[in-house]
Amino acid sequence: MAPARGPFVQAALLCERVLCETDGVLSAIRILHEGRAMAAGDGPSRVVLLLMLVRGDASAGEHRAHLEIRDPAGELVSAKAIALTLDAGGPEQASSLMLDVSFEPRAAGVYWFRVSWGDDGLLTQVPFTARAAAEGHAGR
Repeated sequence: MAPARGPFVQAALLCERVLCETDGVLSAIRILHEGRAMAAGDGPSRVVLLLMLVRGDASAGEHRAHLEIRDPAGELVSAKAIALTLDAGGPEQASSLMLDVSFEPRAAGVYWFRVSWGDDGLLTQVPFTARAAAEGHAGR
């Protein structure tokens, strides 16, 4: 049975870094889902947004996408146009994008990393929960 559309999200996560082995296998190092809110004067954190997509019926080649980071109040913190390249092959062909992101969670709460696909709207979103410093260190 052929896929109805695409691309499809195989994985979407935040991590400290991604290793790419000589055989092309990826390893996500220190997957992040929460951490502490940053104090004034702290520099930005660097995180990697790893997207793994399966092509489905989407055409191979470069596609427009957009990354937004929204704070706990829903306000736009950062926005960036990105290009996603879908590899040629069958509809099951997987492609990966590793995007370095500068991130400064100043307030406690849930931040959303939202990826939109061309003009089709939301492709996926990944949450990061910033905890107040008094709540301790749980994930980063």
